Amino acid sequence: MEDYLSEQEQVEALRKWWGENGKSVIAGIVLGLAAIFGWRAWQDHLRVRAEAASDIYQELLTALGNPEAQKEANERAEELINDYPSMRYAVFAGLAQARMAVAADDYPKAAEHLRKALESNDDAKLQPLIRLRLSAVLTANGDHEAALKELEAKDPGTFAAAFDELRGDIQLALGDLKAARTFYQQALENARAEQSDTVVLEMKLESLGGAGQE
Repeated sequence: MEDYLSEQEQVEALRKWWGENGKSVIAGIVLGLAAIFGWRAWQDHLRVRAEAASDIYQELLTALGNPEAQKEANERAEELINDYPSMRYAVFAGLAQARMAVAADDYPKAAEHLRKALESNDDAKLQPLIRLRLSAVLTANGDHEAALKELEAKDPGTFAAAFDELRGDIQLALGDLKAARTFYQQALENARAEQSDTVVLEMKLESLGGAGQE
């Protein structure tokens, strides 16, 4: 009898607890399930967007390789930049637009595309490459001071040799042969350390009377 009463008391206690807390328990379960399914839905959404952006980028690359499809290439690039601004494809699209502008000898337009790519890029490893291309475009347009400023990046990463070589090119264009030789020598040392091809740098140094010895 005592056991029966004990069980009855337990049941009543459980009923009372459920009456007081049942709604919050159910709400917690519902919210938990909503969070799980919401997260999965969000992941599916991101995956679909990534796949769509990838397809558009492939179309961009295909059009980019066809001289007669440059209009289509630019349209695909604009689509990536406008519809997928937070994805890296948007940065690559800006680089593609800059390449097309250079091919058309429109250096100011190329610089504009590269500056936008630089602003939207959040990949530290990609930053030096974009800055290097922007500096090269500015150099080609005769804006040497702005080009040198772009090369003042704190960390050129794996592009140290390329940064110094371009600095040398700019100083040579400005008529400062001593500075050009210094930068070419630095570039040569970095290129050798990276085990990169040094033929062009050696030729540039030789043309300035620098042997570029080991």
